[in-house]
This record gives sequence, structure tokens and C-alpha cells, in this order.
Amino acid sequence: MSDAEIQRREVIRLILSLEREGKGLTEESVRTHAPELLQKACESFGTWPVALEYAGVRLVRGTSQYVTPEQLIKKIRRRCGNLHSMRAMFVRKADYPLYRDALAMFGTWQNALAQADVNRDRLYYGTKNPRLTQVTALELLSQRILVSGVPTLVSLACENQYLTRCLIARFGSFQTALDLASATTITDVQPASS
Repeated sequence: MSDAEIQRREVIRLILSLEREGKGLTEESVRTHAPELLQKACESFGTWPVALEYAGVRLVRGTSQYVTPEQLIKKIRRRCGNLHSMRAMFVRKADYPLYRDALAMFGTWQNALAQADVNRDRLYYGTKNPRLTQVTALELLSQRILVSGVPTLVSLACENQYLTRCLIARFGSFQTALDLASATTITDVQPASS
């Protein structure tokens, strides 16, 4: 192997390590935190975008920065966890950059939700006052705790946004509902002491 080939492989390895670490891969951000890498990439590949392409890093030009699929999935899950509407028409109006990036990366909004592991069948599309009673909502959360352990707000919202909204509406906060469900689950599972 020639020295040029070795340098190209080293540049690709460093780019992939930056991606794994979650560091920004825009030319501007690399210029600040890894200027030597940027210089080597431009020497080996001509331009930074060409080096990214050779490294197999897929970026979408976002509002003011490039976005990796992992970053985009994190943004989608955060939006769902904040209990915002996940309907395509609402996201398009409320957060067009996110919607546009999702379409560019995944083709459709439904594909983006699937990649982010958002359960589309259990998204909240209804009125401001969810219809589940306190008892039913608490039972559903207790079952979820028994099956999969204690969820975070974002993980439960991505699994079942409707239930998450109901819990917050009925108990005032997710943490209060979680505390009550955990207490109920513990007393149901533990045998009575004699």
C-alpha cells in the first residue's frame, strides 16, 4: 500500500470514530475540534464532503447543519417524549426542519417514525382530555412495569403516547403516576407477610 492509501484509510477511521462519539461532522465543527483531520481529509480526498462520502457517513443538510440518522432519530424521539403531536401535517407546520430532514433521510414521515421506534398505533390524536380513567391508566402502567421494567417518560411516550398523556392528565405528572404504579406493582408481586 502506498502512503497516500494509508493516509486515506486513517482519515476514514478517524471520521468514523468521530461519528461514533457523536461529535459534529460539519466542516465548521471539525475545523474547531479536529483541524488536523480536516487538513488530512482535504489533502487525501480534495474536500470534506468527499471524505465523508468515502467514509460512508450519510448526512442530510439540515437547517444550518448536517444531521446524521442517529441525531435525527433522537430529535424525533424527543419530540414524541415531549408529547407533541406526531402527525405529519402537524410536524410539518410546527417543526418543518425536522420534517424536511426526516423526509430526506428516510423517504416518508412514517418511515422516520418506524426508524425511531415510535409506535404509530398508540400515538395521541384525540382531544385535550384523554378518556382513560385513573384506575385503567395506572393498571396499564403497572403492567408495563412488570413486563419491561420502569420506563422513562420518553421511552413510554414512544411506545404509547396516548397512555403517557392520560397519566399526566390524570395524575398531574408522570413521576406521580410512576410512583403510584410502582407501589401498586410491588404490593401485587410481593407475598403477604405472616
